[in-house]
Amino acid sequence: MAGLNEAVHAAIHGPERQDIDIRGHGFNVKPITRQDVNGVLHAWGQISHKLKFRPDDQVFFHLQKKDGMMQIVDRELNRGGWQKLAGPASSVIAAYFGVPLAPEAVSGVMNSIADINPSGWEQACDMIIASVALHL
Repeated sequence: MAGLNEAVHAAIHGPERQDIDIRGHGFNVKPITRQDVNGVLHAWGQISHKLKFRPDDQVFFHLQKKDGMMQIVDRELNRGGWQKLAGPASSVIAAYFGVPLAPEAVSGVMNSIADINPSGWEQACDMIIASVALHL
């Protein structure tokens, strides 16, 4: 849970954090960019999956929230080419789609996300994205 909290803090508040370990997978997390457009909050972020002996995988995500409700969770993976991927982050957020989440409930949801045992780095990355979405 410490690594997940560290990643979320870096994304929401900055500064960029490197070498964050989540379930044995290493990540660098950059602060998100936020923009409010006509009452719709957009947030864009970047997470690097650390690799040895080759360039890191880059994950770019876009979150969109309106009236306290998550409307879009989009993630793209760059492994030298762009590939659209539908990840578990969408299913985690889908449970809360259309339902505003009270600030006091975020902690409980974060604990549930931390209990997920990802089998790969993409699932660990999706845990970060889902957690950032909950904190917006």
